[in-house]
Amino acid sequence: MTTIDARYRDGSLPVDARVADLLARMTLDEKLAQLGSIWSFELFRSEVELDPERIRDRLADGIGHISRVAGATNLGPAAAAEAGNQIQRFLVEETRLGIPALLHEESLHGLLARVPRRDRELSSGSPLRSGSLMAVANAAEDASLKARGPGWD
Repeated sequence: MTTIDARYRDGSLPVDARVADLLARMTLDEKLAQLGSIWSFELFRSEVELDPERIRDRLADGIGHISRVAGATNLGPAAAAEAGNQIQRFLVEETRLGIPALLHEESLHGLLARVPRRDRELSSGSPLRSGSLMAVANAAEDASLKARGPGWD
């Protein structure tokens, strides 16, 4: 459904020309949608399953920001990443302009809220012991962030 020959998609053009082209193409509803956000749980039919009908209904004009794919669900790192990819795929492939959203997550309150936090240990002044619960938690935290992709580790 995305417009393929749009000037705003041409990376060889100056940014100002691309922005002007995109803004000229956008309806008022699409512009307003880019200013908005939605909690990820509003797109799920159950704790672990996205609802294609809800996605179509709520994201038809696009959206600027999706909040907490991991933190507002009970999904683990890999499942949260896949859910985020499914949402982005819809936005890029099924909306008129194909604009992806910002996916927002908080390390302190998302995936990592399920294990003791490294900052608590550091603030206690206690040295990290190899094999301790905190060492295991820190390894889980690192793995969770790396599973999310570049920029998370």
